[in-house]
This record gives sequence, C-alpha cells and structure tokens, in this order.
Amino acid sequence: MTSLISQISLQDIDHCGLVAGIIDQICLVEQINQILGTHHQEIVSPGQAVKAPDR
Repeated sequence: MTSLISQISLQDIDHCGLVAGIIDQICLVEQINQILGTHHQEIVSPGQAVKAPDR
C-alpha cells in the first residue's frame, strides 16, 4: 500500500481549471464571439478575454 501512496501526486489547480472546463463544455467563448463579433486586428477575442484568468 505504501508504494501506491508514493506514486500519488497532488496538484492545486484552484477553481480556474474547473471554470475553464465548463466554459469549454458550453462553448461560451464561441457564443460571446458570435454575439459581439471579432475584428481582424484583435490579438485576443472577446470570448477569450472573458475566459482568461484574472491573474
């Protein structure tokens, strides 16, 4: 049993990983971009800006 425990690693992903996963599942980035539109000079789309963490 101790060899199995030594193989376990933990990683703190905060809530950002969960939120990003849900955003991907419901296609929120695409929906926002469709509603607001995009511009050819943009580096980051409106949908990507909403998904980006605030760190």
